[in-house]
Amino acid sequence: MEQTTTNHIMETQVKNTFQQKIQLYRVVKASQLLHQGKWLTSDQVQQKFPHLMEAVNTMGTIAS
Repeated sequence: MEQTTTNHIMETQVKNTFQQKIQLYRVVKASQLLHQGKWLTSDQVQQKFPHLMEAVNTMGTIAS
């Protein structure tokens, strides 16, 4: 089982609700196993990991 050494976004997903679409990111924290990532909204990622959102904005999109 692999562990990560830095915080990073593993994949993205868009969840459709009746009223809106919500962008979700699966974030793996440093020293976690890759399968232990948590799904967070873009606002949560911006709050907890602003450097990751900067990387996403620079790249445009992330391939899942």
